[in-house]
Amino acid sequence: MPRFLPLALLSGKNLHPLLKAWLTLVPAAVLSAILVPSLLLQDGAFSFGADNLFLWTSIICFTVGWKFRSLSLPVIFGMLLVALARHFGLG
Repeated sequence: MPRFLPLALLSGKNLHPLLKAWLTLVPAAVLSAILVPSLLLQDGAFSFGADNLFLWTSIICFTVGWKFRSLSLPVIFGMLLVALARHFGLG
């Protein structure tokens, strides 16, 4: 119902351009809200040290995604980096 109601009420209507622009930012905001705590917090405390495997891997993956303008490549690359780091005893 929470997904259907706005769809039913707003379908076929023209939205204000400002509202459209604001709605385009929602996916990035939601993704940030999900990812940032998992990248910066370890055991309930902020961790920016060298032992924060996910933080450093995410920085590398962000760079790969930015350079190649891809979503799947950084995900695959990140999974590979974490697997390799854990295999060699890092993190």
